[in-house]
Amino acid sequence: MAEHRAALLSVPPGQGRAPVWIALHGAGDRAEDHCAFWTPILGRHAFVLCPRGTPMTRAPDTGFFFRDHHALGRELQAAVAALEQAEPRADTRGMVLSGYSQGGIMGALHAHLHPDQFSRLLLIEGGFAEWDVPTATHFYAGGGKRVAIVCGIAHCAQGAAKSRHPIAKGGLGVSVSHVHGGGHRFDGRVGARAVELLPWLVEDDPRWNPWRSALAQ
Repeated sequence: MAEHRAALLSVPPGQGRAPVWIALHGAGDRAEDHCAFWTPILGRHAFVLCPRGTPMTRAPDTGFFFRDHHALGRELQAAVAALEQAEPRADTRGMVLSGYSQGGIMGALHAHLHPDQFSRLLLIEGGFAEWDVPTATHFYAGGGKRVAIVCGIAHCAQGAAKSRHPIAKGGLGVSVSHVHGGGHRFDGRVGARAVELLPWLVEDDPRWNPWRSALAQ
């Protein structure tokens, strides 16, 4: 069985350079669902790249997962390299990485090692426990900017509340939200809150100004 399948990609219209948004799914989930969620929101102004991960079974309708953050890292770096080769318009500096559940956990662990590539993180129902002051300080020193954590269940919210201080102490902008009763999901009211945080997450990156301007209209 192949380690992973090719990532999905949404290409924005136009001729100019555009930023990149990475969307990582949870265990047993599918990249198609996450691309379908983020592309209508961001896809006119950014590339949306959705790694698929490894099939959980051989069944055609199986879910997917990331074996560990090392496997995710190999897949993600291969997907970014393929994007750069296929789409010279893609500006892969300081990409935004969003991750749900396992994608948030593994995504945060990989981003910690590559803050120059993934400078802004949106962690939904995962990735909240992967922080301490040295980790946040290292992420900030390497180019990390902001971290948003959105939770729909109490366990996530409690962990995220504990992580707020070390993330901020490391120098990063941080936002922590608990959508009470939102559940363990990336869409619905949890997803709506995540979308509300996007202008804050990218507000000091001028590459996202066209998207922010369109959102405000």
